Amino acid sequence: MTAMNIGEMQARITLQKPSQVADGYGDGQPTYVTVGNVWAKLEPMSGREYWRAQQANSKVTHRVTIWFGPYGKQLKDDWRFLYDGRTFNIAGHRNIMEADEFLELLAIEAT
Repeated sequence: MTAMNIGEMQARITLQKPSQVADGYGDGQPTYVTVGNVWAKLEPMSGREYWRAQQANSKVTHRVTIWFGPYGKQLKDDWRFLYDGRTFNIAGHRNIMEADEFLELLAIEAT
């Protein structure tokens, strides 16, 4: 990936990580807590990429690029993000060029 144009990051997403909320019976109920809001470049997978992902039994629907920033070292594949009333589960992520500048997230839109 080459230099990112900041103007391409026009989507404001809310990052969330899994958590447990006590249910009063000594068990925890799974939920998500908001970690923060970041600007992102949100791209639906192209037809060819989507077809390849389906062949590999992947349901990845979107590729998202965010600044590495404060979440780069802590983000995990069990996180999710919210955008425009929609929920996306993170299926994988990578530190682009290992440069600690951008993260690429592969996401599956929840239905």
